[in-house]
Amino acid sequence: MTEIIKDEQMSENSAIDNLVAKYQAAARKSCRSILEVAKCVQHARTVLQKTSDFHAYLERIVVKESYAKKLQTIAKQASRIEEHLNRIDVDLSFDALYEFAQMSDEDVAKTNVLELRTAKDFAAANTAKVAKAETKKAVQAVQAVQAAKAAEAAEAEMPKADVEVEVVVADFDSKAEAVVAAITSNADVFVLHVSRLSSEKQDALYDELNALRAKYDFEIEIQTAKALALAA
Repeated sequence: MTEIIKDEQMSENSAIDNLVAKYQAAARKSCRSILEVAKCVQHARTVLQKTSDFHAYLERIVVKESYAKKLQTIAKQASRIEEHLNRIDVDLSFDALYEFAQMSDEDVAKTNVLELRTAKDFAAANTAKVAKAETKKAVQAVQAVQAAKAAEAAEAEMPKADVEVEVVVADFDSKAEAVVAAITSNADVFVLHVSRLSSEKQDALYDELNALRAKYDFEIEIQTAKALALAA
């Protein structure tokens, strides 16, 4: 029984090995095609001295200039990439090739390239790229702090004006909180004209708005029987 299980496992492993080998062969073939395409674009850039002629060439082959620049970067490091084509444990996608090609000779010399397998690995080994990303992150953090301070300063200087809102029965029934929320961003005091509401509705509205004060941090002045009684 044990021998049968071992045979089945060996058979499964063999099948996986065959599938992996087929994929790797296809990936290497694809990689070589990318290198050939990259070399064609790089050669065209060398031959076509005028930028306008090169742009016309790119238009004919339906390739964007940004993609063409990546292909040229790959072409310039074709010999380096070709040395790793026979590795069986490396990502040979376009992104990986491009990240590998962007590494400086110094980075390649001081890095054990055999330990790099994915596009992310190659990018992480690119000291210039890492430094640029860290600088960008630091600048963005400073800009965020400056923007927050500027917003605080602008808000502090902004004059607060009383806002008058006429509330009718329909507004109160369905939109009372929405009306208050919409105007709290630019006013602290609200003068609400509710003469068109019944006394019962006025009292209910006053209670609701009073409850909203803590939520939206505003002061209210409402002309209802209850408000006048409380103010007396």
